[in-house]
Amino acid sequence: MNIFKKYFTSDKDFKENLDSQENYELISEAQVDFANGAIEIFNPLLRQFGFKLFKLKITEYGTTIIWIKNKCFIELSSYSHPYDAPSYYGIVLGEFKTDYYHYADLDCVGLWRLKAIQENLAEVNDNPFPFGVDIQSSLIQTKEDLLKYGKGFLQGDLREFYYARNKQWNQ
Repeated sequence: MNIFKKYFTSDKDFKENLDSQENYELISEAQVDFANGAIEIFNPLLRQFGFKLFKLKITEYGTTIIWIKNKCFIELSSYSHPYDAPSYYGIVLGEFKTDYYHYADLDCVGLWRLKAIQENLAEVNDNPFPFGVDIQSSLIQTKEDLLKYGKGFLQGDLREFYYARNKQWNQ
């Protein structure tokens, strides 16, 4: 199901409005396709573990999708600005300190960090941003990584998450 297609306006259909009160932001088709794929692939899985879709934001050069469960969150975000190459996307697992609107980088751990700790790897990074036909396969691989390296977090066991978070603070 393409939840964005009916709201998405391509550049060729965009009509300039001279009213200074109107503020339009163009959304790239690549980010819309990425967000559609992410929702289709991750939403059913995360719902099985009790996470609910909390926030969805798509801009011209990025996407942010957040799912929450109790005081825990999973954020999938992408960035594809041409001046800041390479484009990437990644998942962070986190814990809210106070409420759902206030969290910091210190409250989360990248899925790549859990993978590096569990596989004893020296260096792991976020995924390159996929375009076109590569979106589906890339997101499926990331989903499999989430199940493999973040399963405890998904099930509510935060021991590995706390270990990884403490390790990143003490580096």
